[in-house]
Order: sequence, then structure tokens, then C-alpha cells
Amino acid sequence: MTSIIPKLSVCVVTYNHEKYIRECLESIVTQKCDFDFEVIVGEDCSTDGTKAIVQEYADKYPELIKPVFHTTNIGAYNNYYSIMHKIQGEYFAYIDGDDYMFQGKLSEQVKFLDDNQDFNIVWHNMISIDSITGEIIKSKHANSLKIYQLKDILVLGSVGSNSSKMARSACVLLNDMTYKKYFDFCINIFEIADKKACLLPQTLGAYNAYVTVTTLNNRGRRIQYLNNLLHLVKKFPLYRSEIGAQLIFLTIHAFKNNRDIFKDHFHAVMQTANFKSIFYFFKYHVIKRYFND
Repeated sequence: MTSIIPKLSVCVVTYNHEKYIRECLESIVTQKCDFDFEVIVGEDCSTDGTKAIVQEYADKYPELIKPVFHTTNIGAYNNYYSIMHKIQGEYFAYIDGDDYMFQGKLSEQVKFLDDNQDFNIVWHNMISIDSITGEIIKSKHANSLKIYQLKDILVLGSVGSNSSKMARSACVLLNDMTYKKYFDFCINIFEIADKKACLLPQTLGAYNAYVTVTTLNNRGRRIQYLNNLLHLVKKFPLYRSEIGAQLIFLTIHAFKNNRDIFKDHFHAVMQTANFKSIFYFFKYHVIKRYFND
């Protein structure tokens, strides 16, 4: 199914996903497309049966699936970049090994990027499934096309599930070593660049919630995300107000939930936010979120 240079590279990151990886890979190889694509699977030395399942699919679809088996556990970030260095397609789609696609996903997103050269990233709605009970979790979905520019993402943070993402391979910044420390949201900031991103209203995949495979605890993840934002202030000083607006939102959220990270966020707000940040906070997180969505 692949050619010398495939149109699309599908990137799968997996670790201890024995329960989910078969469904994930099956949902990819059964996609009906009128273009060639490759599937690069980064298997991070799982301690369960994940590797055997990946190997099974690689044997069954040798021209389609290209496994990258790590002999030691290198962590989610390094695993991600190990496969991103191998993409050949004009576009790349990302999916975690515990999530899966619906039929038509790849074709829908490729068509959008083909038809809209002023967009670098496209996400879509996903259903959330409780990985413990198997029940669908009720969540708010976009019912129309949502378009975002760089400043919008800096204020709002994550607007689409990472497992729903497709982007232009040309905008991947593999040479920025500090980039490896960034969360998905921050990676999106660099990849949007001076173009746009969108969230399609179609539901084209499923996300398994409450699957935990990282060794980083919740506080550690929040601190790392906070550090990401502070780093972005230095990278994009002209967008200080927009980043400050997101920090205000996160600080209020932390206060309401009695999280021990509240003080860290409050300190970051005092360092970063200004009167314009307050304006953006009300515009995006109050007016748009509660009245326009």
C-alpha cells in the first residue's frame, strides 16, 4: 500500500497497550484511501504483550507497517521523536496506541489539507470511552468547523485531541532539542506558525480515557506544562498577553480544585499577565466558551 514516497505517514506511539493496540492498528490498516500511506509504530519496550501484537501486524502488513522496537524504555517524548524522524509523507497523522480511528478519518483530513493550503493542522471530534467501564463519556463537541490562529491557541491551550491530529510534515521542528520537552499543545504552537488550524465537526475516532502509562505524576505534569508556557513567553514575547490569559484560566481552575499547584500558577500570572490578558481571558474563556459554543 506504500509507494516510494507515501502521501501520508501515520505515527503510533505505544507502551503497555496490550489491551488496546490491536484495535488501534486494525482501525488504521482498514482505512479506505485513494492515496498511499505508511504506518510507523514506536514500541517503547513494553512489559506486557504489546510488542508481540505490533510484530504480528508488521508481519501481516510488511509494506505498510514499519515498527520501531526500542530495546530499552526511552520514554514517551523520545519515542515520539524517534518515529517523527522517520516520516516520509507530505502529511503525518498521530495517534496513541490506546486510541483508534473511525473509517474515513484519513481521507477526510488529507482532503482538507489538500484543499486548504493556508492550514497546517487539522483535528476532529472524538468520542471518549471510559477505559474501565467501557461506557461512552458525555463530552462537549464542536458542531461546526472551528478555525484557530496562533493567538487563539495560545489563549485556549489544547483545542483538539492529539490522537485526532493531522499536520503538514514540513512544519515539524525536529532540530529544536528543547522542543522535546514540550507538551502536545506547545508542539502545535510551533507547527501552526503563520498559518491556521481547524477542528472538524465530524467524529472520526475514539479516545480511551483514564489509561495511565506515564511515570510522571499529576503534579509533575502540571509543573512541566507550566514551564512550557513560561518558555513560550520567551519564544513569543509579542504574545505575552495571550499566554497570560491562559495562565489566568489555569490559576482559577487550580484554585477551584484545591490543587497544590495553585501558588505556582499564581506566581506565573503575576510575572506574565497584564490588563490585556484579562481582556483575552474574558473574551475566550468566558464569552466565547459559555455563550458562543
